[in-house]
Amino acid sequence: MRKQKATTMNPTTTLKRHPVAAFVSITFVLSVAVSFAPLSGLAKADKFLILGALLVPIPTIVALALAAVTGGVRPFLRKALSLHFDWRWALIAIGLAFGARLLMSILALLTGAISTVEVGAFAPPLIVVIYLFALLEEIGWRGFAVRRLITTRSAFAALLITGIPWSVIHIFFYLAQSAELATLLQVFVLNFALTVMVTWVYLRGGFNIWAAVILHGSQSLFSILNTNMPVDLILPYSVISYSLIALVIFIIDRRLWFARPMEDVAGRAMPSAVV
Repeated sequence: MRKQKATTMNPTTTLKRHPVAAFVSITFVLSVAVSFAPLSGLAKADKFLILGALLVPIPTIVALALAAVTGGVRPFLRKALSLHFDWRWALIAIGLAFGARLLMSILALLTGAISTVEVGAFAPPLIVVIYLFALLEEIGWRGFAVRRLITTRSAFAALLITGIPWSVIHIFFYLAQSAELATLLQVFVLNFALTVMVTWVYLRGGFNIWAAVILHGSQSLFSILNTNMPVDLILPYSVISYSLIALVIFIIDRRLWFARPMEDVAGRAMPSAVV
């Protein structure tokens, strides 16, 4: 009687077969671990800055490590950072970011939280940091994970698979700062709504992260429109504003979210394979 040969799967094979699962799992674990880094004795603002600087590069580092074993770093970066996309979506991204922040101030005006809209200022070095941080997150979440998911799953499935863990990671960041439950729930909703917006411009912009980076960074930059809003009201008003915009995007472009994998959801044929 012939013995059946046992089959084994080494770690490299597993990573090649399940790169997105590996990316999400590793990024999640590392991000949660860093969120609870022992930084006692530091001022709250300093602790936020240090944790942010440690957390933001994780998606890119993990994506590059996985790309090295699943197809090569250069091919991955060449596709992820390609400048060949519809630049109209860069303008749309800026408009969405501006609109989200402006809507916050309008809502604050209508509810009497503020009497006028005051516009603040940003130091140029801070602007560079904002967009750099956005780039480091988008290379991993959209450039690596969503791009692979969209070849086998619907855009809605890709949104859930990436948006939920990304939003939960932000919860742990605030949980480490002893935030209350209400704050944690609002943080989750806010970040998931932002994921809808960013994923949308990424897909419609031609599977290129620059539109996503522009939206991601600009929504932070345009916080200058909310300068005189009470600090304790910024989060709830941002949740309302971002959620409304995300809901509108989801409804008016529902065909995108539920289209079959490989369909032309970005104005051109989707790639048959993604490195």
